[in-house]
Amino acid sequence: MKLESPHARVHDLARQAALTYSQGNTAQTESLLSEMSQASKEVVGILEELQLLV
Repeated sequence: MKLESPHARVHDLARQAALTYSQGNTAQTESLLSEMSQASKEVVGILEELQLLV
């Protein structure tokens, strides 16, 4: 289980979404937020797996 990569992706997508929102590109922002949601679910899944190991 590797948490670093998907966690970094969540933050990267959040930065991109903030930038596109500030530029008024709502369609791209919505797409990025959708990707961010999926990446976030992956992070939560990994955390839940780790919790089972503790």
